[in-house]
This record gives sequence, structure tokens and C-alpha cells, in this order.
Amino acid sequence: MANNQFAKNTLSIMLVRIISVSATLFLTYFLSHKLSVAQFGTITSFWVQTVMAVTIAGLGLPVFVFTYSRQKLGQLLAALPQAYKLYFGGWIGVASAVFAGIQLSSNTLFAPDIASFFCLALFFAVTTMGLLLDALSIIYGYYQRLIFAAVCYNAWYIILYVLYYRGTIGPDLLLAALTGNAILKVILLSRQVFKAHQPAGDISFLSLKSHWLSTGLYDVSQNVVKYLDKFILSFLVGKEALAAYTNLTTEIPVFALVFASVKSSTSIYLAHSARNERHIGRYLRAAGRLLGYFIFPSVFFIGMFAPDIITMVFSEKYLGGIALFLVALLKLPNYNFMFSAVLQYYEKGHIVHKGVWVDTLVSLVLVFPLYYCMGLSGIVLSMVISTYCQNFYYGNALRKIMNTSWTAILPLRSWMIQAGVFAGLSAGLWYILNQTDLHYMARLSIAFAVMAPLSLWGIYRTYRQIKRF
Repeated sequence: MANNQFAKNTLSIMLVRIISVSATLFLTYFLSHKLSVAQFGTITSFWVQTVMAVTIAGLGLPVFVFTYSRQKLGQLLAALPQAYKLYFGGWIGVASAVFAGIQLSSNTLFAPDIASFFCLALFFAVTTMGLLLDALSIIYGYYQRLIFAAVCYNAWYIILYVLYYRGTIGPDLLLAALTGNAILKVILLSRQVFKAHQPAGDISFLSLKSHWLSTGLYDVSQNVVKYLDKFILSFLVGKEALAAYTNLTTEIPVFALVFASVKSSTSIYLAHSARNERHIGRYLRAAGRLLGYFIFPSVFFIGMFAPDIITMVFSEKYLGGIALFLVALLKLPNYNFMFSAVLQYYEKGHIVHKGVWVDTLVSLVLVFPLYYCMGLSGIVLSMVISTYCQNFYYGNALRKIMNTSWTAILPLRSWMIQAGVFAGLSAGLWYILNQTDLHYMARLSIAFAVMAPLSLWGIYRTYRQIKRF
């Protein structure tokens, strides 16, 4: 029963995020091919700054709530003092005003008037609340409503940008329509979430605050570190350079989708079904094998066929940044690690927070010498290395907490086999297909058709093993 619920949770969360990722991928493909690099860079600048600001304004709450079961979260919300809610609302109001002011002073898309200011502030506020409502809907199991809201929101999101490209609507009308779209999503989700009532529980708000400071702020810190380079560059470099850097170094959405879905389901699974350290270790190894069957074939496929993939997704205008793309690809194996979710289960938020500092400090130490040697690729490489250091810190801490070995929590032998098999297969396919005169789409299709079934077979086989837990 627990494993069936895990599968339902994972698939439902993944479907919601697939809808969002598909919309983002379509628009990235459409706009990067149709617009000039500078025009696309202007849009990219707005969304990079929005993502960073929304992350900070959310205070990590969309991730923090996943550390509690449905019943305990309901009791917590029922017992939450009104003052806390007012403080959060006031914080969102201030953050929205600051965001709107920054946009009007730095972004040339919108008219610098009071109407644009209020529209930007409202857009920011409802977008922030929408992320929190997404998390609450997942925890309460309102998947049908969440999927419906995701379909409506993302379909309208695509339509609006297509109309903008065609010149049917201008930037200010686009902003107003995006704001209305976000409001409708909040209305759809809030009606369902606010119907869920639980009696107030006996909650230690001192313990709650301590846990949030460690766990919730970890998410803020982690995302700030992840987007900080792009956020700073959005103010410092030209729109062309920003578009190339952002497109070619942003984590490929499908990997973030799979990882976030499995991580969210892991948090829910541990909160309801974890029995002991041995059981958790078995789960981590199985989850690692499952992710490995997805990550390793993807990394080697994308790496070997990088020029073809850049041409397909972004157009040949971005081929000059292939070095950025390949360096950023080195970060993907980090998605195999589920350490932070288990540390949150053990309520070791202080360890999670220290890991953010490890990531930040290592990146700061390396970024300037690597930038001097490698240019923009050095910035990316510093973040790749710092992320591996962070995961090593998390894994070592978890190993000590569980009083076990690395091999008890990581499927190291399976990963070596997976990496070897898929590296050899992708290299062989690349060599054979590059001896032909096939169109790049044909090369990609053939390579994908060979590698995907093997990857899916491994995922299915591992999933069946998880079900037998």
C-alpha cells in the first residue's frame, strides 16, 4: 500500500511538473528560434530576476512544508497565530514593491508608470503564493485540481507569448495578462486547500521556528546560489551574452523535474513509511539506481551530441557557447543524491544549512581563478565543483547519523556499471552516425531510439524492486 501510494505521488507530481516544463521548453525553443539573441535576452533577464526574487520572498516555505505529514501540517496551520500570517503577508507586500521598483528601473520592456508598478507587484505576489499553494495541494493530495490548474495556467502562458511574438499584444498587456493568469491559478488552488481543516495541535513554535530557519532557509540559500550568477549577470552584461549564458548553463528542466518529483515523494514516503536505518538505506540505494538509469544515459547522450542538441533547441546562433553547455552538463550526476531529503526527515536542518555554506564558500574560492583561466566557463565550473563538495558533506553527515557506510546508502557498483555501459554505447553511436551524411535530427532520433529503451528498462526494473520493499 505504501509503495502504491509512493508511485501515485511520484507520477502525479511528475505530471504536474511535466506540464510546466513542457511549456517552458516549447517557449524556449519557439522564442530562441524566432527572436534575436538580444530580444530573447530581455525576456530571459525578466524571468531570471523573477525566479530569484520569488525564491527569496517565499522564505523556503514551499519546501519546508514537505517535512510534515498531511495531518501534522493541518494541525500546524490551524494553530498558527494570526500574527505570523500577518508578518508573512507584510513581507510579501514589501518584497513585491521592491521587485516592481527594480524592474521599472532596469527592464526596458515595461512602461515606467504607476500602472506597471502595481501590475508588477501584484504579479510577483500571486506568483509567490502560487508556489506555496502548489506545495500544499501536493501534500493534501489534491492532484486532480493541481493538474487542471497547471494545464490551464501553462496553456494560457504559451498563448500569451505567441501573441506577443506576433505583435498582437504589447509588453504591458502581456504583463497584465500574465498577472491575471497567475491570479486564476491561485483562485483554483486556494478554494481546495482552504477547505482542508484540522483541529489545532499541540505545536512547539520555538522548535518549528528553529526547524524552518535551518530547513526552509536552506531552500532559499540553495536557490539563491543556483541563480546568483545569472541574476548578477542580468545587470552587468549585454542581453546577447546573458541569453547565451542562461540558455546554455541553466539546468535542463527535465532533470530538475524528475529530481524534484522523486525528492518530494521521498519526503512524503519517509514521513509515513520509514521504519529504521536499514530500511532507509535500502530505499536510498534503490532510488539511486532508478535515478542512475535516467541520469547516466542522458548525460552521455547529451554530451556526445551536444552540437546537434544546441542547434535543435536553441538554433545555430548559440553554437559558440558549446563549452559553457558541456561544463554545465558535468553537474547533472548530482541529481543522483537524495541526501538533503533524508537529512530533513531526521530534522537535521542545521546540517543542511551548513552544506549551503560549503557550496557557497567553495564556489567563491574557485570562481575568480577559474574565471581568469577559462572565462565564463570558469564560473560554471566553480559551481559544478562546489555542488559535488556539498553533496559529499551531506553524504558524510548522513552516513554518521545512520552509523553506516557509503555503500549502504549509495549504489556505487550499480552506478559504475551504468556509467560504463551508457558511455560506451553513446560513444559508439556518435562515431557511427558521424560517418554518415544524415541530418542532425535523424542522428539524434536514431541515437535516442537505441538508448531510451535500455534506460526505460532499467527504470522499470528498479521500480519493481522498490515495490517489493
